[in-house]
Amino acid sequence: MSTADWDDFDKLKDFPKIIKTERLVLRALHPDDAVALFNLVNAQRGHIGKYLDWPERVKTLEDEEKYVAARMAAAAGKTGFDWVIETPAGKMIGYIGTDPVSKSLWMREKSDIDWENKTVSFAFFMDEAQTGKGYMTEALQALISVAAALGFARAEIHTDPENAAAVAVARKCGMRAGKPAGVFVVDLEKQAGVFR
Repeated sequence: MSTADWDDFDKLKDFPKIIKTERLVLRALHPDDAVALFNLVNAQRGHIGKYLDWPERVKTLEDEEKYVAARMAAAAGKTGFDWVIETPAGKMIGYIGTDPVSKSLWMREKSDIDWENKTVSFAFFMDEAQTGKGYMTEALQALISVAAALGFARAEIHTDPENAAAVAVARKCGMRAGKPAGVFVVDLEKQAGVFR
């Protein structure tokens, strides 16, 4: 992607609403997903809550509806993008989306994406019954490939360093450990042949 293409960023700020992989469908978050997403989070509180603090802030369906509305507003403003992870039959088994690249960036710009430095960060969770099947690796790899095609220079995840499953997903997606601990990155420009 040339610098001229990157300068015309209005054309590039949209991630696809539907991303299909070999075994999954990543579908852009929709307001109608609030109930199913809440049910998934609620059923997985112990699993998700081991390494993430946000499930404690989503205690009711109303909390989830507010979260979904905020994420829909982020997508409309092109400051964040989220997908539910589904089987081809339409069963929601996980969630993946952009995540603040750093707390200072989020506080300053209210954006999940560092447009200036062409960096995007992703966060995710999976139904515990679906872990160990390679689904999250497949979903993250798909989004990394899309980010590379859109011209991003870097993709990241931020995780608890003790979260062995997330660390394994990052490594399987070609990410390397960064700093501080728990940050995993892939330089998309250096990996152009792999991701583009």
